[in-house]
Amino acid sequence: MVHVSTLYGLGQSQDAIWEDSHERLTKCLLSLIIAQIFGVSTMGMAKVSLGLLLLRLVTKPWHRWAIWAAIAVLFVDTAICAFAFAFQCAPPAFLWDKTIPDASCPLPITPFAVALGAGCVAADLFFAVFPWFFVWQLNRPFQERLIIAVAMSLGLAAAACGVKRTIGLGGLQSANYTIDAVPTCAWSIAELAITLVCIAIPVCLPLFKHIRGRATLSGAGSAVESGREKAGAGAGVLVLRTFGGSSMPGSNRSESWARNSQNRDVRSELSLGICLRGRVRGMSLRGLMQ
Repeated sequence: MVHVSTLYGLGQSQDAIWEDSHERLTKCLLSLIIAQIFGVSTMGMAKVSLGLLLLRLVTKPWHRWAIWAAIAVLFVDTAICAFAFAFQCAPPAFLWDKTIPDASCPLPITPFAVALGAGCVAADLFFAVFPWFFVWQLNRPFQERLIIAVAMSLGLAAAACGVKRTIGLGGLQSANYTIDAVPTCAWSIAELAITLVCIAIPVCLPLFKHIRGRATLSGAGSAVESGREKAGAGAGVLVLRTFGGSSMPGSNRSESWARNSQNRDVRSELSLGICLRGRVRGMSLRGLMQ
């Protein structure tokens, strides 16, 4: 929607767009308002998704209570700000259609936007620092724990974008809205993109390990090496928990499958070794007879 708004004149002077075409200014503002309503809504929801991801990793009750408290505050803050942004004018269509007579915007949106921006920055800092207190207690290899902690710490970069965005929120009530709203849109998109990266790295880690394991297995030069790679991949099954802290359905089956797979591979290696030794002995006896 920001891209569509740019096609209609976002980034140009609002007076210049108005003089060129009233309809073009209306379409530009309408696309921009839709984009910002979605942006306001997803700004807090992106942080909520970070909390839901952490809920699947924590084990202590006070960890879950702290995360649920942050999620609740963000949800309420986001809902109030989105409602205020959408209905700040009377009638609401005056946000994008400046030709409506006797219309006004009595509700100041800047305090709501600043409150949401401050809440998102605080959430970024919380979700970036909090994993360092419990991630080392996970029963995972050190490298994976470090990857998860560092990925969540990218929220510090999102917090920096949020600070920059919050500082420029005064442009939301500017008379030259089509120019002053551009930095806010840019920093909002950057903050959301970094938050998505924070979520994607831990979630995609098992998929990356699976793909890497398949590539290693396909390139193995012997059956013994293939068995060892499969056993190692099966032993590394990641068991997640539900939001309430209990084990997810099927996690016990995954663990038992990994153990059974590893046992089958060990038995295959033993059988292969016995066959190879039998072949060597048979060849030696035939050589002696000849």
